[in-house]
Amino acid sequence: MEREYIRDRTLEGHESARKRGKTFGGAGVTDDMPSVAPPSPLRPASGLGLRGRYLENAQVTRPRIRVAAYVIRHRAVPELLVFDHVDMPQAGTQIPAGGVHPDEELHQAVLREVVEETGLLTATVIRPITVEDKPHPDTRQPRRTTYFHLQAPATTADAWHHTVGGAGDDAGLTFFCRFVPLPLERSLTDDQDAWLGHLDPRWATPATLS
Repeated sequence: MEREYIRDRTLEGHESARKRGKTFGGAGVTDDMPSVAPPSPLRPASGLGLRGRYLENAQVTRPRIRVAAYVIRHRAVPELLVFDHVDMPQAGTQIPAGGVHPDEELHQAVLREVVEETGLLTATVIRPITVEDKPHPDTRQPRRTTYFHLQAPATTADAWHHTVGGAGDDAGLTFFCRFVPLPLERSLTDDQDAWLGHLDPRWATPATLS
């Protein structure tokens, strides 16, 4: 569960998902997943060797490729899957999100993040929503995050605790997962809810309404 997700403000550098190569088959995907092209390299500057400056610029400007999941459950009203750190409430309420493994498709990555961070095995990818270029709030490291719409069965539990397994940096952390009605009463950490209105204008958090 490599989680550079927003909770990076509290848990910077979580990279455990990179160390676990889980795959999840059988998920229904209704749209073709977009590929994310790397950014164009900067023009080499004078004063350094051409190759050295090119490589330096490429390292500085290449964004971290990430995914984020809006997992929606439809009951009397639509609800969004969110979670909190049990022992670190200062990390704030979040959605599943994290980095993409090398050679991993984006829709595979978002399903893996949902499983690793919430334990939910029955989510289905509906479609990608948008690609957001936004630096890390503290380190200012470039990040490129593809947000996805996923659906959870109506029979999914209302709330549960999930403890991360494995031997990664986040092993043993416990998250309180739950579905909350849309629209949200307040924004999520790092404004992760900013794109809910792209799914349905009625789901936009009041603070994000234009």
